[in-house]
Amino acid sequence: MYSKTVEDYLEAIYNVIRRKGYARTKDISMELNIRSPSVTEMLKKLDDMDLVNYERYSG
Repeated sequence: MYSKTVEDYLEAIYNVIRRKGYARTKDISMELNIRSPSVTEMLKKLDDMDLVNYERYSG
């Protein structure tokens, strides 16, 4: 079982993807009302856990 925080992030990602078809750090940040750097840090952890596929923006 995952922590409440992990579940909250996964739910937010799911909700954003349902609305937009994709989820950017900024979108997740707005969904959770959390700063973008904090979201980036958690996305890296979720990627390490093989729960999401985090790709760093390169543009």
